Amino acid sequence: MKIDNSGLVASLTQSPKERGRPETPQAINIAASLQPTAKTGQNDAVTLTDTAARMQHLERVITAQPVVNNQRVTQLQEIVNEGGPQITSFDLATRMIDFEKDLNNART
Repeated sequence: MKIDNSGLVASLTQSPKERGRPETPQAINIAASLQPTAKTGQNDAVTLTDTAARMQHLERVITAQPVVNNQRVTQLQEIVNEGGPQITSFDLATRMIDFEKDLNNART
């Protein structure tokens, strides 16, 4: 049995408008980069959506942040060295239970 996949190639190279779908201004323009060209050495292009561009920016900002906040670590070390708050196992367990309850409520 012969498999006809000519429609698949045509659907990939047609724009959404040519396929009877409305074009969205924020869509990635893949169809244009897949159009066959007679020129050799022409670069393919992909346009990112605004959301993707913002995500890339946020990723760069986050990766530029230090993993450890040294100022906060120093501040906490001073508090502990000065005999800071004494936390009992009961206090710790209570806070852990409250955290789990809050987390469970946030999921529902």
